Amino acid sequence: MDRSLASIFSASAMSRKVHTPGRSSPANAKATGFDLDTAGTLMSKDRTRFDLNRFTARRGTKAIALQGPASFTLDDGTVLIEHLALGVGGGHFTVDGKAGKGRKQEILINDLMEGIGLSLDLKGGRMFFSDLGGSVYSAKLDGSEKRALTFAQGNLTGVVYVDLTQAKSRKSATKRV
Repeated sequence: MDRSLASIFSASAMSRKVHTPGRSSPANAKATGFDLDTAGTLMSKDRTRFDLNRFTARRGTKAIALQGPASFTLDDGTVLIEHLALGVGGGHFTVDGKAGKGRKQEILINDLMEGIGLSLDLKGGRMFFSDLGGSVYSAKLDGSEKRALTFAQGNLTGVVYVDLTQAKSRKSATKRV
């Protein structure tokens, strides 16, 4: 196990069954106050693939849980993430894509009070985002022209962009029929 990863886990609280290639391998651990329960299958053919079948991280009554099977494929310094869906509280998020070598990550927006929501208007070339300080912002997709739409409005946990011009034109078309 990587030394930085090992420092997170309490060695005495980790249990794992012996791994057999192509078979599910469960693991349980305590990590920085979380109880972790996982199970996955490591496949090694042309490329190494890990199929995550079960994942739950609990701290008290709060939990993050895998919503369905996900896979991670290692290939030439990158990892392909497919169907990763995690449930958190009453919501969930999904991740599909590649990360690693040749992938450029860039911070587009700074000076938020813990950013927590993002919604994109790809046609209009804009993004909308919120923070835990209760503010909602907009900016161009490259991060320029950031402006506050609301400021310190209380607890916000996300933002949704809806193109009302599309909804209005559909409503008009329905009335004409």
